[in-house]
Amino acid sequence: ATRLYDEAREFQKKAFEKVRQGAPLDLAPVASLTDSMMTSLFRNQDALLCLTRMRTKDAYLLEHSINVSILMMVFARALGLDEALIRQLAQGAFLHDIGKIRIPDKILNKPGRLTPEEYEIMKKHATYSAEVVSEIAGMADVSKQVVARHHERVDGQGYPRGLSASELTMYDKMISIVDVYDAMTADRVYKEGMVPFKALKLMRGMAGSHFDEPLLMKFIAVMGLHPVGTLVKLDSGKIGMVIKSNRLEPLKPVVKVFYNAKSKTHVAPYDLDLGDRYCQDSIEKAIKPEDFRLDLLRFFKESML
Repeated sequence: ATRLYDEAREFQKKAFEKVRQGAPLDLAPVASLTDSMMTSLFRNQDALLCLTRMRTKDAYLLEHSINVSILMMVFARALGLDEALIRQLAQGAFLHDIGKIRIPDKILNKPGRLTPEEYEIMKKHATYSAEVVSEIAGMADVSKQVVARHHERVDGQGYPRGLSASELTMYDKMISIVDVYDAMTADRVYKEGMVPFKALKLMRGMAGSHFDEPLLMKFIAVMGLHPVGTLVKLDSGKIGMVIKSNRLEPLKPVVKVFYNAKSKTHVAPYDLDLGDRYCQDSIEKAIKPEDFRLDLLRFFKESML
């Protein structure tokens, strides 16, 4: 899974450069990569979801597109969509922000709030992305559509077209949910990402305006209150990563413990099922790696693979 994620990041880098140079993109490598991601997802969905939590502040644009593609596959699979359609949605999600390469760097990477004028320029990336994928021979219409509509809202206040809920397909509504969720939880140069629980809670308050409420509730159910890959501190002082959600008892997932906050020492990693009848521990709160100076990527590579 890690190798595949690294390959996806390298491909994204090359794709952005091709678009910067005005060269058309080919569908074949995109399809091959998303097919490999889908195979990995069906083999070990939790490992792939964990990787979406391994953030690099200066690689947001690359990682965000990959993560949205993975989350779109997870969401679509949970909704029971057929594999051919999931592949098409994943391809669109993978390229949904490709047009951002046409946005001036000083706006794209501005370390602060955009001015109204700058925001209007930033919003053009959705149209630019749609233009890029419209020229990809053989790409499915549904793939192109989710690219063009990932910033539309059910209240009609989205962009670029301000489409109403009745004009949006289920797939359009799905990508707007996963796009915002990943953006909210991502660390960037100018802001820290939210822990998943806080992001999902905030998004819940945006149901009916930004998001389709039934679909959002299904997404929250799929992800769980503490999504796979979330770092948590337990009441005992133990720290671990959520590696498996618990659909029946969302507050009691399986956690891989690897650190003790009280003694400030690493421990040999082990799985702790908080839903086990004999388990006396519970989640105190979701945390961020930097709170305890933890190298999450190193832990993942050494303990999860």
